[in-house]
Amino acid sequence: MLITNNLSIKLSSQEILKDINISLDSSSRKKVALVGKNGCGKSSLLKVLNREINPSSGNLDMANENIAYLPQDIDFPGYSLVGEFLESKLDEPWTDYKIDIAMGDVGLDEEYLLKNLKNLSGGEKVKVALAGLLMAEPTILLLDEPTNNLDINGVEWLEKFILNFNGSIIVVSHDRHLINMVVNEVWEIDLNTLGIIVYGGNYDKFLEEKNRIYNRRITEYNYEEREIKKIEKWLKAHEFHPKYRFSAIVGDQKEKLARLKAKMKDKPIGNTKIKINNLGKEKRGLVLSVNIKSKKFSEKEIIKDLSFKIYKGERVLLKGANGSGKTTLLNIISKEDEDFNGELVIGEEVKIGYLKQFSSLNKKNSILDEFENETGIIEPKSRSILASYSFDQENVIRKVSTLSYGQLKRLELAIILAREPSLLILDEPTNHLDIYTREELESFVISQKVPMIIVSHDRYFIKKIGVDKEIKLN
Repeated sequence: MLITNNLSIKLSSQEILKDINISLDSSSRKKVALVGKNGCGKSSLLKVLNREINPSSGNLDMANENIAYLPQDIDFPGYSLVGEFLESKLDEPWTDYKIDIAMGDVGLDEEYLLKNLKNLSGGEKVKVALAGLLMAEPTILLLDEPTNNLDINGVEWLEKFILNFNGSIIVVSHDRHLINMVVNEVWEIDLNTLGIIVYGGNYDKFLEEKNRIYNRRITEYNYEEREIKKIEKWLKAHEFHPKYRFSAIVGDQKEKLARLKAKMKDKPIGNTKIKINNLGKEKRGLVLSVNIKSKKFSEKEIIKDLSFKIYKGERVLLKGANGSGKTTLLNIISKEDEDFNGELVIGEEVKIGYLKQFSSLNKKNSILDEFENETGIIEPKSRSILASYSFDQENVIRKVSTLSYGQLKRLELAIILAREPSLLILDEPTNHLDIYTREELESFVISQKVPMIIVSHDRYFIKKIGVDKEIKLN
């Protein structure tokens, strides 16, 4: 059994988690999703549970459990081959049979033992790292963003692995489809208390219950606030009136006001919303025509005989395994890559907005300077637009280099949409966004009429926004 008692965590003297009281045992085979805003302390909590860092206060007790932790950034320092790495996890040389068992558990063939670790794909690295953890026969697994860099096949494999693991798992993931499929409990880091609220069920059940609790809290808060204002208004008008000045009514009202103020909690904090304005009117008729005979890199043909058209208002999903040429095709459509054999026709007055998978912003600039340089929009309008993307007056003077992946994505989205594109290209737009920001991005996409080309492994995102056609690259 793993138990925390009033556990708190500070980073740089700032308390990020407070009075955490949770328990987990392997015999229940519970599958838990730990969710919360980016930067709220999810990874820090996993590291405390793994005894990598110490809490600032409170206790962590554990009996009859063996914990293993898979971090976000998987590395194999000091090892060249898969086999060398796995051998380092053996307690005794004669227990090398554990390597075969672990490899089988993660679906890797014996031939992988001789593969170079640096040549592995993201999915293969996850499997090798998990094999290394399984050799210690853990009863509780802590998985921190295990779906990063996995394609859809890799995520589907991970779902089966989590469901079949003979123990309990805490997983931090922004993949809502995965959470829906595998978890039976959601632990949310609460913005109001910095504690953890436990919800039974999968992601959809969590959202339903979370909204119900928030609506109840905000209703109670608004009622109490109205009562306080009503009494304060009455006292202001009547406290010194000759009719009430020496009566018990004034004293009763003051006592009631004091009780209400003492009982009243802080206003419930909802999820910070990105206030994105709708884009202009959709372009009519043919927006884009693509006819690529051949696209090569170093004599290797990446794309061959690909032809399609996009018309007004269409949402197009671009599919294909990692390395099939999806990003290459997007670079061709955006005219960043014109070295191909074929024809590209873009509709008249079509303006492309391209949200790339990796940031190209100047990290030496401040947020405000970078936004103004890229858009030509100056103060005070630039500050107003950035505020709608949750960059307040203090944040806009921060350097771009200090931003998290999710914040970078928000800034890039602000820049692209400020240019009012009539064709949107979104390459893995939900990568590194927390689940709340993903919900806001979905609401924005759903509300737009402009045509879009989307590459995404986020199955929940694709299902929610809906697409009109799919283009698959082999």
